[in-house]
Order: sequence, then structure tokens, then C-alpha cells
Amino acid sequence: MAFVADLEAHLRMISTEATRKYPIVKDAAERAMFKVRLLSSTSDVAGCDDILKTYLLACELKNTKLSILGLVGMEKLIAHDAVLPSALPSILATLKEHSDMSNEIVQLKTLQTALTILQSQLHPTGEVR
Repeated sequence: MAFVADLEAHLRMISTEATRKYPIVKDAAERAMFKVRLLSSTSDVAGCDDILKTYLLACELKNTKLSILGLVGMEKLIAHDAVLPSALPSILATLKEHSDMSNEIVQLKTLQTALTILQSQLHPTGEVR
């Protein structure tokens, strides 16, 4: 499955980027890569919290490169309906935090992820604060 292979490659990029400075992110990415190898479908990906948590953790550090990788990863998960609705508040909080970052690429990826949410099954139906 191309989506799962793409996820594994993307998680490997996060692991490589985080290697020296952010060992917590590196470990989370490697743990998620191991779990991705065991998955066979998109619904299995949605049930694996470690993948989304790795992307959220990469964003949490507010390192530009890791934030971009984390946002791109979240967008991929959302576009493939591989995120449980219960994760939406965490994703929206991350997007809100990143909307204030000065890097234009981070802002662009934040907007792209928000648009992907609006086009997905995660589309918030009520007011989100």
C-alpha cells in the first residue's frame, strides 16, 4: 500500500531531522515506523495513535523543519481519513499555535492542513475554541 510506505518514509525524515537535538521525537518516530510496518489498511493507521502523536510532538517543539514535517504528516493522515475524530481538538490546537509562527512555509502548511480538515470527514460541525 503506497500510503503506508509514504508514511514510513515521512516518519524516517522526522527521525533523521530530530536525531541529535530532539531524541524524544526521534524515538517517537522510530516507534511509529515500527508500527506502520505492521499495518495493512488506512483504518489501521487511524487506530494507531503513535503516528499522529509523533507529528503533534514534532510540531510542539516549534522547530521550523520539524514543524513543517509534522504539519505535512498530519495533512496526509487527514487527507486519507486516517485520523479519528477524537484527535481533532489536538490537531486544531496545534494549528492555532502554528498560525502565529513567523515562518511563511509553516503558515502555508498550517493553512493547507486547515483546508484539508474542512474537506475531510473531520470537518468540525460546531464551534471550536
